[in-house]
Amino acid sequence: MPAKIASTIAAAIIAAVCAGASSSASVESDHAALTLDLRGRIAPACAIDLQARADVGELSEAGDAAVPLSINCNHRLRYALRSQNGGMQHLQQADYIVPYTARLELNGPRGASGHVVRSRDMRAHAALDDLGREPPFAQNGRLLIHWDAPRQQLVQGDYQDVLTITVVMEGQ
Repeated sequence: MPAKIASTIAAAIIAAVCAGASSSASVESDHAALTLDLRGRIAPACAIDLQARADVGELSEAGDAAVPLSINCNHRLRYALRSQNGGMQHLQQADYIVPYTARLELNGPRGASGHVVRSRDMRAHAALDDLGREPPFAQNGRLLIHWDAPRQQLVQGDYQDVLTITVVMEGQ
């Protein structure tokens, strides 16, 4: 074996061993072949941007609100919605509640929509849903809130609920 080929093989084997990879070399009469198993990893990452407060306006009639959001995750995900009060509750008189429904919707080439979930169901337990089979890379969307006209008389004043969105990674 010529000295140049032998030194090239030796250098490649040393570089592979130092890099922590396994390698194998075979030498033919006029050339050398080296195989190197290269491996790497991409860490899971997910960022969701959602405004902290949304004033949906007058509740005495049916209405809708769309709260914008953006999401950028490199993995499939599931999300859970949880309502603190089971609806928009009067701040001083807890017996008065305006129930609503919520749904997460994404736009973009891989847009997806979650299921419609009732606020009273989100209080008992977090409603778990997914956003499809593909990771939501850099997508904008909205959290859609809908409420019907109240079926009971409600007192005037401010109503509030705290909706918590928890993201659970899948496919790691």
